[in-house]
Amino acid sequence: MRFKRLHASFGQLCGEELRLSPGLNIIERPNETGKSTWCAFILAILYGVNTSERDRPGYLTDKTRFRPWNGAPMEGSADIVFDGRDITIERRSSKTVPMRDFSAVYTGSGDSVPGLTAENAGEKLTGVGKAVFERTAFIRQAAVKVGQTPELEKRISSLVSSGDEAVSYSEADKKLRSWQNKRRYNKTGTIPALRTRLAEAENRLRSVETSCEDAAGIRDEGLRLKAERELLSEELRAHRAIEADEKLRRLSEAEAEARSASEAAAAARARLQVYSNTDDGHISALRDAVSSAEAHREIAEAGQRRFDAAYGEYEKASALLAASRLAGQDRAAVEKAVSSAEHLDNEVREKKKRLTVPAAVAAALCVVLAVLAVVLKGTAVTVILAAAAVLCAAAAAAAFFTIKDREKYLARLLSEYGMSGVFEFRAEADRFSALTDAAEDAETANAGAAAAKAESDRLLAEAENAAISAAAEIDPRVSSLSEIPAMLSTLETLRSDCERLSADAEMKEQIRSALESTDAPDAPAADLSQFVRPRYGREETEARLEKVSSALDSANTQYHLALGELRGLGDPIVLAGEINEARTELAEQTAQYEALDMAIAALREANTDIQNRFSPLLGHAAGAVFSKLTGGRYDTLTFDRALDASARAHGDTVSHNVLMLSAGTADQVYLSLRLAACEVVLPQDDPCPIVLDDALVSFDDNRAGLALDHLKETAKTRQILLFTCQGREAAHFDGDPEVNVIRWHGEQ
Repeated sequence: MRFKRLHASFGQLCGEELRLSPGLNIIERPNETGKSTWCAFILAILYGVNTSERDRPGYLTDKTRFRPWNGAPMEGSADIVFDGRDITIERRSSKTVPMRDFSAVYTGSGDSVPGLTAENAGEKLTGVGKAVFERTAFIRQAAVKVGQTPELEKRISSLVSSGDEAVSYSEADKKLRSWQNKRRYNKTGTIPALRTRLAEAENRLRSVETSCEDAAGIRDEGLRLKAERELLSEELRAHRAIEADEKLRRLSEAEAEARSASEAAAAARARLQVYSNTDDGHISALRDAVSSAEAHREIAEAGQRRFDAAYGEYEKASALLAASRLAGQDRAAVEKAVSSAEHLDNEVREKKKRLTVPAAVAAALCVVLAVLAVVLKGTAVTVILAAAAVLCAAAAAAAFFTIKDREKYLARLLSEYGMSGVFEFRAEADRFSALTDAAEDAETANAGAAAAKAESDRLLAEAENAAISAAAEIDPRVSSLSEIPAMLSTLETLRSDCERLSADAEMKEQIRSALESTDAPDAPAADLSQFVRPRYGREETEARLEKVSSALDSANTQYHLALGELRGLGDPIVLAGEINEARTELAEQTAQYEALDMAIAALREANTDIQNRFSPLLGHAAGAVFSKLTGGRYDTLTFDRALDASARAHGDTVSHNVLMLSAGTADQVYLSLRLAACEVVLPQDDPCPIVLDDALVSFDDNRAGLALDHLKETAKTRQILLFTCQGREAAHFDGDPEVNVIRWHGEQ
């Protein structure tokens, strides 16, 4: 493509116009007269203005920086020759959005250019995106040096490898490292979190085991205290034998308390009878069934993911097969046709080889026979020789027409399958066969994944039904999996209440029995032989009994607290399940982390291979340009992955980093890289223009002249727009009709 005319209302360009020629155009303007503005306008007319950017301290966005000075709307147009036709593109502002409205028409006709939009205009016209264009064909004075970007990486990768411009090494490496960091980055990520969770669960399980041992110790101490209290009670009753009335009163109260506790325990047992089976065996079986159902659910979800992946591969393989030029053909018929075509092609080649010498001999013989026929005119030998000559010519013609017949048949066979040659036919047939095999394999894999998914779904349904059945054996009212946790929680609470109330009733019944066992008469007893002989005096017995009772109450309290703490810590079976689950997930996350590490290494090796193939190609092209720009002073350039350069002078044995060169020579190095990149990276079919903004300002006069000569040579195949604030560029081409010089003549 090339520009014919540019018209801009952009920054200080208030309705200005540039008319450009196909080759080298030198636009000479003093500083502060719009050179860089014209360059920015070229980017804007091709790729539009980024309206999402925001101004910030020390930086103005293009929509602010290039707002027309005269207050008019930001807009412009360009007449362009593209793909052999003249087109006009325009960008106009809409309300407060600069250059949002876009149009592209064939110049003079007004017909819209199909497929050309505001979003893709620059890429379709130049062949590359904005980021690549700015780093190759768009050369500013302050930005001659070119750096690597994801877009340029994609372009380089597409040229060296598969042709896919959707892949960037830095983007892919960044995403892989991001995924890896999510799993582990120093002390954060899912892996450290899982390790913490696993450690907490293991600590809780150890706490449960320790609490069980503590509760057992508290229970044994309570039993001992209980026995001691009963003994002291017996001794106290001996002391209080004369207080029968008091004893009878206490006995009556104990009976009432025991009766009340027994009724409370009976009521608790009645509430528990709502459930069919409340033993540990049924509850444990239900918990196992629920865990099994959850495990089968995870397996079923994994089966669904595998099926989705297999189905996606099947659709992809089917689409590739359908896109083949031989789609719908029978593979055997295609192979037979290819073999026939190859056989015909070989037969024609062989016949042509065999025909060459005999045809020449036949022609020579015809000439000799014709001469003899003239010399021996009128004799019988003449007739015989003439007939022989005719027969020789007929034999050669017959062989020639046989070849032509085979060639016509071969052409019809190739035409039937839409092929231009035998090699193309063979390549397309091999590709069609490979695509057919891939589609069949994908179909088989999809069927296998579907069968596995159906089986996992069936097993999940069985596991869920088993869990519901196990729950129904405890509570027939349960009809769904979601009701089981609440039912288990309620059942555990009722069992605890029943156990607590039964223990309380038993204890109060024991107290009542102990009081009743004294069998004291209605009147104070005079015979103390029926009582236990006290070990201590009455006051000490009462004090000891009070102390033991208090200790027993404290032991009971601690025992119930220990039971509550155990319930708070959780079921050991559940904790063990959590530990197994955490260990499994930790193993999966660790495996994923290691797989990502391997992927990062493989990606780095692939990128190194691409750079190793691309860098010599770019270095060779840039070195040739650099040699011209320096008059042969330097003959070799090399570039690393970041496009940092090293140069070697003619006759030197080592290269020097560009930082060791003068500023002017460094600019010449990177200008060479830019110009070489235009030839290596950019499309060469209808090439886009090169735009230079004071790019030669640091060159001395001699090397500036060499650079201008090279630009003129380059302009034979690609339009060049050189904006300059100096007069030496135009003076260098003074009187040269092939160079279009445009000078600024004051306010326009």
